[in-house]
Formats: sequence, structure tokens, C-alpha cells
Amino acid sequence: MEVVKRLRFFYLAYLSYPAKDRVVYRLVRRHPSRNILEIGLGRGIRAQRLLQLLCEQLPADQLLYTGIDLFEARPPQFGPILPLKQVYQNLRTTGARIRLYPGDPYSVLSHRANQLGPVDLLLIASPIDPKSMAKAWYYIPRLLHPDSLVLVEQPIGQKGRFRKLTPSSLEAWAEARRIPQAA
Repeated sequence: MEVVKRLRFFYLAYLSYPAKDRVVYRLVRRHPSRNILEIGLGRGIRAQRLLQLLCEQLPADQLLYTGIDLFEARPPQFGPILPLKQVYQNLRTTGARIRLYPGDPYSVLSHRANQLGPVDLLLIASPIDPKSMAKAWYYIPRLLHPDSLVLVEQPIGQKGRFRKLTPSSLEAWAEARRIPQAA
């Protein structure tokens, strides 16, 4: 069984598609996370693979996955429509506790930030509404603890890649993306 787990990890970390997700799997293997928040689920495949990988390291009932996405309200430029019910059913097969919140990052975080944190892993994927995410950065620090792992997808052409933000760079990153509040 151990060989199967190692082969599965090798596939996810070095051969899986899309290639941009490979770094996520490698980092999670080194830093097991119990509380995961993902903003922008894409097609939901990364979330399912991530939870399956974590379930090999930690008991499934100790994992809490929270996803924020527009789901059925997703505009065409942000990818195909993702049915909330279908995503929930797919993720529940991992055995982890699942919370899915439909909406843009700002509207969900402005109402739920205090309930969500602290998170061990924060994944911010693209494409998401940049204006909503810019306003949502205000709530991000209260979701984190000193050992939180923050990964932000940077679109580079059509491929993109995830960038790990350190606690020292997080504030500068957030400040550069915030929309000034009206006085």
C-alpha cells in the first residue's frame, strides 16, 4: 500500500496536468494542512486531488476544506460553469469536512472571515474577479497564523503558476492589490 501512495504522490507532484498544480502538491506534502481555504476552484479537480493527498497523511475527519467560487453564476471568461452540488458530492468522497460558499471573494470574506480562520493553507487561483479580490485582501490577514502557507496563482499566458507568499511579502502583496476605500 505504501508503494501505491508513493506512486500516486510522484504522479501528482511531477506528471499531473495542469503542470501549475504540481508545486501545490509538493508543498502540501512537506506542510500537511488541516484547514484549507481555496478561492477560485477552477474545475474542482485540484481540490479533490489535494484532499486525497492529505487524507494519506492525516485522518480525513480532521481535514476541513472551504471553497469560495461563483459556481453556477460564473461568467464565461472565468471558465466553465461549476455546479455547487456536483463539486460538494465529488469532494465529500474524500471523507473530509467540506464547506462551499458561492459568491465572489469579497462578498463571502466580508461575511465569513471570522468563521473561516485560521487556515493552514490558502490557495488563491485565477481567474477571479480582480476588483473583488482587491477588496477581499483586507480580510486575508485575519485568516492566517504564523505558519500558514499562502499560494497565489499568477497568470502567465494561459499556463499560470503558483507563487508562495512569505509572511513578510504578504502585506506588500496585499497592499499593492487593494482598492483604496472611500473616505
